[in-house]
Amino acid sequence: MGIKGTVRRSTDGDFIHANVDIDLIINEEPEHGSIEKPDEIFSIMEHFCLGRRRLHVFGRDDTIRPGWLSIGPALTNTNFSAETYKAFFNKGPNDFLTGCTEKIEALRPKSPTPKIKGEGRGGRGGGRGGSSRGGGGRGGFGGRGGFGGRGRGRGMHRGGYNPR
Repeated sequence: MGIKGTVRRSTDGDFIHANVDIDLIINEEPEHGSIEKPDEIFSIMEHFCLGRRRLHVFGRDDTIRPGWLSIGPALTNTNFSAETYKAFFNKGPNDFLTGCTEKIEALRPKSPTPKIKGEGRGGRGGGRGGSSRGGGGRGGFGGRGGFGGRGRGRGMHRGGYNPR
């Protein structure tokens, strides 16, 4: 699946459904050289991308789906009309999207809100109940064998004794 440009979860939630469940497709292994795709792959793509402009490159007669523009050398006929296709997107500024309701938006999982610097987890120290020195982690030692901070001359040293 391809999307042109940078997609940000915080601002492009109307276009990309970033919280799609992981779907596992279990299917019989196709014959060697087969170009057949599982039918479920199309519904996964439709749930992930909320856009209405869906292009299936290398389409075949048996893979034509409603709402998709299929192109490819294996197609024997077409019902494509450029004028009709363009008309689907010329009604309003957001007609390229499938749309969303307030209820759907309220139920959809959101990204966690970023914490303010100095509060809670994140940055150096703090997280998981450790001290604010030495990088947090287990016991507040930052994985450095009891050294706090960087270099010498600051805080506790090996063995827990202050330097002389």
